[in-house]
Amino acid sequence: MKIFTGSMGRSLSAIFFTGIGLLMWTISPFHSTLIILSALLLYPSIEKFVSKKFDLEFSKSARWIIAIIAMINIIVGLSSLDTNPKELESIKEPYERSARETNVLENEYQETESIRRLDKIIGDESGLKRDYIWSYDQHQYGLTMYLSSDIYRYYARKDRNRGYDIFVSEASDNQFIIALAQHLNDLGKKYGLNKTEIPSFVISFVQSLQYTSDDVTTGYDEFPKYPYETIVDDGGDCEDTSILTSALLEEIGYGTVLISLPGHMAVGVLCSDTQRGYAYEYNGKRYCYLETTGEGWLIGEIPEEYINKEYEIISVSKRPELHVEFNEYTSGFDWWNVYVNVDMTITNVGSDTAKNVQIYTALQTRDENKVWDQIESTEIFDLESENRYTYKINRLKAPLDQDFRVLIRVAGDNTYAEELGGWWTQQDEEQ
Repeated sequence: MKIFTGSMGRSLSAIFFTGIGLLMWTISPFHSTLIILSALLLYPSIEKFVSKKFDLEFSKSARWIIAIIAMINIIVGLSSLDTNPKELESIKEPYERSARETNVLENEYQETESIRRLDKIIGDESGLKRDYIWSYDQHQYGLTMYLSSDIYRYYARKDRNRGYDIFVSEASDNQFIIALAQHLNDLGKKYGLNKTEIPSFVISFVQSLQYTSDDVTTGYDEFPKYPYETIVDDGGDCEDTSILTSALLEEIGYGTVLISLPGHMAVGVLCSDTQRGYAYEYNGKRYCYLETTGEGWLIGEIPEEYINKEYEIISVSKRPELHVEFNEYTSGFDWWNVYVNVDMTITNVGSDTAKNVQIYTALQTRDENKVWDQIESTEIFDLESENRYTYKINRLKAPLDQDFRVLIRVAGDNTYAEELGGWWTQQDEEQ
């Protein structure tokens, strides 16, 4: 054979190996480099230069050895092409930071602290004035409050896509709710109410508020309000008054849960085994039913239509809640793979800091236990309430002509794992 002996044959062989080496760069840069170096030595002009420079003479055997080295690197390089999916992994300890990921931590609500210092139970007369008169145990009580339109607008802009319990526990950071709860507590004590009567007194105030459905006050069928909004709006539906009641009672030391019933919501108040009335058992404790809509309902009294109905107990405590939004886009192709970039934002819409948060991103196969490519965030971070974390992954890869979708899983030490999947995508070589 004269393929590696004649000048034309060596030139064609060098061009062939150079082309293969360039195509294999995305698969294995190391083997691609060795192939290209071998190909260069087969070019007659380069062989002549090297021979003259280093006083070497290339024999036929040397040329064959160079060609064999190139072919071996082609075989080894192609064998590293990963066309088989990997097992879906759980989040593990971080490794050295990858060049494929970038992140930014920022505060979603920059004006929060400055606005929260404005709210008062009784402010100057430039605020929104609200007068309340209600009855409890054959006596009337009155209360006048001046409310901040700035704070109301702040809550009106906030996302509603969060657990009902977050609407309650976030209120513990609101000075207005703290002041209102304490004022009601002090007012009850001033007129001789004991500790067991205080919850009924507080609920009598909430029950005096008007019942208004969400579609009337907001234009939406389901639109839970923050306690401050319910006070300013002078009422709300069952979920709004339940959230307000729970927030007020929690603030003055009474344990509560939210009780979700078919088409309805109420409050459960922690009560003793001797307390009479309708109650629910939850985590070894007893919670007496408390109706928040309509006047005159006592602790333990339940409307007949909700007796023995299916229910869900929603515990109330400060906790983080992570929401994920992402955008995926194709960043390129080669002969074997499609490359995908993912931009995402993780927001803590909860009422407490999320601890040791880590992000797992993958391109998932139709067998949802396997992935084509995956990466974990190398930074484990804390995310405070109302803060968001932006994160970018570059060049996740999947084989051409194979189905895949983006899978994102975010978890922390004190949060539920949030998992989100994109649409299924198929790329083919004609693209």
